[in-house]
Amino acid sequence: MMKAVLYDTELKNGGPETLHVGEVPMPVAKNDDEVVIKIEATAVNRADILQRQGKYPPQPGVTHVMGLECAGYLNDKRVMALLPGGGYA
Repeated sequence: MMKAVLYDTELKNGGPETLHVGEVPMPVAKNDDEVVIKIEATAVNRADILQRQGKYPPQPGVTHVMGLECAGYLNDKRVMALLPGGGYA
């Protein structure tokens, strides 16, 4: 398990009061064009805020963990990424 910033599924849309720290299963790469990044930092940008407010829905099939950008490590190399979701984990 790993820690992630999650949103309250009952409130779902709203301000920061809908967010909380919880635990989710460790992700796995499902095919050859996916990787798992050890996230060290993330950011909150306008798209994250709009998504939390219900004005910018995530793509179908994307993780329920929010976060559209991150920085961290992949095979001991520093990386950054723009993501469809999951940057808050």
